Amino acid sequence: MMGYTRLWGSGVAIVTMMALAACSSDEAPLPCPSIVVVQDAAQQIKFADDGRDLTDVIYQADISAAGITCEYDENAIDVDMRVRVQARRGPADESNVADIEYFVAIARWDLNVL
Repeated sequence: MMGYTRLWGSGVAIVTMMALAACSSDEAPLPCPSIVVVQDAAQQIKFADDGRDLTDVIYQADISAAGITCEYDENAIDVDMRVRVQARRGPADESNVADIEYFVAIARWDLNVL
């Protein structure tokens, strides 16, 4: 049976973030950008060598957004984003170490990736 391990990281794998334009000093602060986890990339399964059998699984990791906080400056938004990674060891795990990769894409309000 696979054991459960919870890992926390800053940044985000497989996450698309919509950055908003900074506000002027006389306007109310803008809300934090949205975090969207791309479902097709939210799960990783690492196999040993070329195997694809259940017994060849080293780990399975699921990535989800855990939270976001924002601070506004004159022309910038400082965003602190937390990502939750829940990983399960597979029967082929021999090292008790999992290198889980993810990426972050930042998009403008019009959905163009920066």
